[in-house]
Amino acid sequence: TGHVVSGTQRGARWLATAPAGRLLGGLRLGSLPRGRLVQLVAVVAPEPAEPEPDLEGNARLKASAYGYHAGGLTLAEDAGLVVPALRGLPGVVSARFDDCDLDLATGKVLAIRPSHRERAELDAANRARLLALMSDLEADQRRAFFRVVVAVADAAGQVLFTAAGEAHGLSPHGGALGQRIDGRRGEDA
Repeated sequence: TGHVVSGTQRGARWLATAPAGRLLGGLRLGSLPRGRLVQLVAVVAPEPAEPEPDLEGNARLKASAYGYHAGGLTLAEDAGLVVPALRGLPGVVSARFDDCDLDLATGKVLAIRPSHRERAELDAANRARLLALMSDLEADQRRAFFRVVVAVADAAGQVLFTAAGEAHGLSPHGGALGQRIDGRRGEDA
């Protein structure tokens, strides 16, 4: 999961992300207020654990930890793919779905067993597990959406606010996952 840290440093506004550069593709510098300097930097900060049972809890935890560490306003996020037919899974454990023991009847994560696999290998295993769990679902039950929660915290680690958003129906199948998922980023096929 990437982490975003922002704040002020020597009067300049700055925005950083781990892994470094994650925001570069989506950041529109032209949309920022004129006269404000934005500097993208890599902030070395301890990566907090993500023990919370939901995306908001993890976003709040990360914003608080990074705000305190960075000494300035911090924006952090947590995001996941939600499949209603799987009772919300993979959701908060999207990035480590294949490392989880699950209660499929309730959609609860019973345990996470870190496999320490390389990111590409774990991503492929996550996609394979998701498709295996959905293999018997009819097309109308294969709906999914992407949910993201952002949190902003100050230098004391106090969370100032959170916001959430969802993206529905962005696949070629109108929001339903296909029979396979191709690509490193999980593009639907």
